[in-house]
Amino acid sequence: MPDDPAATAFWTAIAPSVYVHALKPFAVNTYMISSSAGFVLVDSGNNAAQGRQIYDESLTLDRHLTPPAGLSETEAIARRTGGCVALINTHAHYDHCFGNSVFADAGIPIYGHARHEEHLATRGVLELVRYQHGLFEEGVEPGLWDDVTIAGASSIVENQERITLGSELLTMRAFAPAHTMADLAVHVPWANAWIVGDLVETAGEPSIETDSDLAGWVRALDWLLACGNTATMYLPGHGKPAGPQDVREQREWLRARM
Repeated sequence: MPDDPAATAFWTAIAPSVYVHALKPFAVNTYMISSSAGFVLVDSGNNAAQGRQIYDESLTLDRHLTPPAGLSETEAIARRTGGCVALINTHAHYDHCFGNSVFADAGIPIYGHARHEEHLATRGVLELVRYQHGLFEEGVEPGLWDDVTIAGASSIVENQERITLGSELLTMRAFAPAHTMADLAVHVPWANAWIVGDLVETAGEPSIETDSDLAGWVRALDWLLACGNTATMYLPGHGKPAGPQDVREQREWLRARM
């Protein structure tokens, strides 16, 4: 476990080698997956300042992680010095990817759905213009989006792709239109967990968007449930971890609205 209070002020261990930070003001979960070869971040927040905060905090956290038992000295050193090796976007909504430019500028690969760029071009640009002109939710501090430069994915996921992290393997799975036209889920096998973005919602009702496909969304949840077991955790974009029963209940909620 981390031993630096400053590094853990915002990050919470939620599964083996998986940490979460709920970002204000929209309670968006960003995740850090620690491995023997550095770490991967999932989602970058809703502006460049949050992207920098996530990046800086995760570097601090990574330096203070205790390597698991069984690593060689070389592996343990790599574990502490690997740094951020990739950013994964679960989808292209502003609150999950408007911090991307920080990682793009640092030369860090950004993984996204094959339709990630299309979503940014058709919806992301409009979201940014709207927010930069003050058309945002009441109570949100103005100026949050003034420093945002939209940065898309540098590596696309057509169906399924893997990231090798030393001796560990992450799998990214792309879905046909579901919550959005460009949803990804990330499998962390050693934690028996899927990071699912807004495919699963536990902070409130699922957010049905103009480009949501309810039938596709139900199929995505069917697929995720079929890949799991009774102990699988589904880590959402907003809210606390979900179990299989939570996912089944959301699936039926969506099915009732088809």
